[in-house]
Amino acid sequence: MKSLEKDEEALKCYDKAIESGPKDYQAHHYRGVTLQKLGRFEEAIKSYEKAMELDPDEGSTYCGKGICLAESGRYNEALECYEKALKLDGEMILAHFNKGNVLRMLEKYEEAI
Repeated sequence: MKSLEKDEEALKCYDKAIESGPKDYQAHHYRGVTLQKLGRFEEAIKSYEKAMELDPDEGSTYCGKGICLAESGRYNEALECYEKALKLDGEMILAHFNKGNVLRMLEKYEEAI
């Protein structure tokens, strides 16, 4: 329960930060992370997309969006996000791991290996 309360409080802080600095990439990115933790995937996707507009070269944002898409059953879109994240940062372990899981969900076992 305390974790949920802390996440809700963090979300309020990110909303205030965005209100005072709408071009703050990190506020949008971490708002997405927090919404993702709360299971509010569609809202998180929108926050990640705004962060991508502000900084299209940050791979972790694509990875976060990919996680939300995968959790929503949108595996092909998630795969695109993981591939973009890996294009930006080929050593991002989380993107490699999640890409493999999505390929498994899509029954593309050879590619997942």
